[in-house]
Amino acid sequence: MKTNKLEIIKDMKNCEQMKDLSVLEHGISVARYFQDLRNHILFNKELNYQWKLPEWIYCQDLW
Repeated sequence: MKTNKLEIIKDMKNCEQMKDLSVLEHGISVARYFQDLRNHILFNKELNYQWKLPEWIYCQDLW
C-alpha cells in the first residue's frame, strides 16, 4: 500500500474515473461543488455553480 502523498496523487491522476476525467480531477470537482453549497447554506454566499436545490437542503439541522 502506498503512503507517499506524491505517489498517491500521481496514481489518482493516471486513473480514469470516467472518460476524460481522472479520479483526482473528479475529487477536486466534488470538493469545489461541496464548498460552494456549504458556503451558500452556512454563510449566505452566492452560488458559483448551477444548482437545482430542494427546499429541505436549507434545514440547519443538516449542517
